[in-house]
Amino acid sequence: MSTSGVVQQQQQHQQQQQQQKQQQQYYDNDNNDGITINDDAADYCLDMCNDIIQSPSWKMLSRGKSFYPNLSTIEIACGLDALVQGTRVAVAIIQQQHHVSSSSSSLSSSSLDNKNEYTRLMFMRNIDNAIEFLQWSQDRIPKDSKVGYGGLGYGGFVVMEQRLDVTGHALSAISKLLKFLQEEEEEEEQIMILT
Repeated sequence: MSTSGVVQQQQQHQQQQQQQKQQQQYYDNDNNDGITINDDAADYCLDMCNDIIQSPSWKMLSRGKSFYPNLSTIEIACGLDALVQGTRVAVAIIQQQHHVSSSSSSLSSSSLDNKNEYTRLMFMRNIDNAIEFLQWSQDRIPKDSKVGYGGLGYGGFVVMEQRLDVTGHALSAISKLLKFLQEEEEEEEQIMILT
């Protein structure tokens, strides 16, 4: 083999080693990315939930019953489902931060706790508003209605049809909320027992 062939082979070998080293660094970082992916997913979930409560419909919802006729049940029911999940995420972040801060003390964890607790409380307030609206909406359907009675209709002031998807989202959200609240209560009881 010629000298140029040997040099070329060595260069190729070095390039392959460099690529393998870069890939290994990428995958080594990726092993830690489980945390990063979780953090990114949690941040994205909370951002979406914040977008929901900042939307025009949800701002109207927070203004009270006089604005209810302007709202669509489907948007509120789907948003409710999302907010319940977002609340679970906010609580999970708070718990994770408590776990991390108990192993190391830092001032910034306190401000993060406050921010996430505020987020959780804000989501819970909007969840209460949504449930109140959905009850109001359901009560607006006359019992002798031709569209049926018992589920949630599509619309706000005038309900022309019942929608199983709207009812399903609302029931899914409320079921998840009840399970979440029960888990929170059980955790608080465990903490009380331990202290």
